[in-house]
Amino acid sequence: MSHDPASRANARGVLASLLLPALNQTLDKAKIAHAENTAFNLQNAISAYHIEYRRFPSEPESGESVDLRTDHRLMNILFGADTPASKEANPRRIVFYAGQGAKPMGGFSGGEPGRFPR
Repeated sequence: MSHDPASRANARGVLASLLLPALNQTLDKAKIAHAENTAFNLQNAISAYHIEYRRFPSEPESGESVDLRTDHRLMNILFGADTPASKEANPRRIVFYAGQGAKPMGGFSGGEPGRFPR
């Protein structure tokens, strides 16, 4: 094997072409695992809300279509956010969900997860 710079660059290129598909596959699996974990935690948060209040968090008005990607009512309720709709649906402002990187939409003054604010 030659030790000139061109052959070294070629060897690095071959190595990179072999490693990139494995790296991409690993990253894809990590994204899937993260999404599944988030869904599991949200399911637990909704179940905890149901146990606490004996009902599910706010439901859309009859006939109203809600896109949870843009409608933040559910997340604000689970965050214990300090918004008028959240105060009505979660009067004790219990934080049922505080996922990694999760932020309430439109103001927040809730307590610690699972704790009542003072």
